[in-house]
This record gives sequence, structure tokens and C-alpha cells, in this order.
Amino acid sequence: MGEKYFMNGCRTNCTNEYLLMKNVYETSFALDDLGLYINTHPCDEEAKASYASMKLAEEKAEEAYINGTGRPIRQIHAAKENVNDWTACPWPWEGVY
Repeated sequence: MGEKYFMNGCRTNCTNEYLLMKNVYETSFALDDLGLYINTHPCDEEAKASYASMKLAEEKAEEAYINGTGRPIRQIHAAKENVNDWTACPWPWEGVY
């Protein structure tokens, strides 16, 4: 069997950075999904509680990524940190993964 590759091209021995970003993707997807559900079920209090909980999980995942990599995820994070040089970090094709 061939090796498994993930969306960023890394093999099964993924870096910590990839795992941190994967957690951001997963929590963000769950938050979006819950938001869509709440749009069609506005009286579902359990879904609203899950949304609030997932929002905290997403914030923690983003914070863990920023602290673990030193790079912002969103423009608002860059503005808070006054990060202006996005090219200072290696690009994916430069062997980061």
C-alpha cells in the first residue's frame, strides 16, 4: 500500500504544526456546522450551548497554533501582534512539512 498524504502534502509522520492547524480546521468546521444548524433550528438550546462550547474550543485551538508556530491565523491576529512580514516564514514548498 502507498503512503497516506494529507492536504498539505506531509506523510503520516506529520509535524506538530500540521496537527495544530488540523485542530483549528476541525473546530472551525464544527462551529460552522453548528451555526448552520442553529439557523434552521433557532429554538434548540442544546445546540446553542454546543455552539458556545465549540467557540471556546476554536479560540483555544487558534491560540495554540499561534503560540506553537508564532504565526497569525487571521488578519486580526496579525494586527494585534503588529506582524507585517508574512514572507519571513518558510513557504510550504520550502520543506516545512
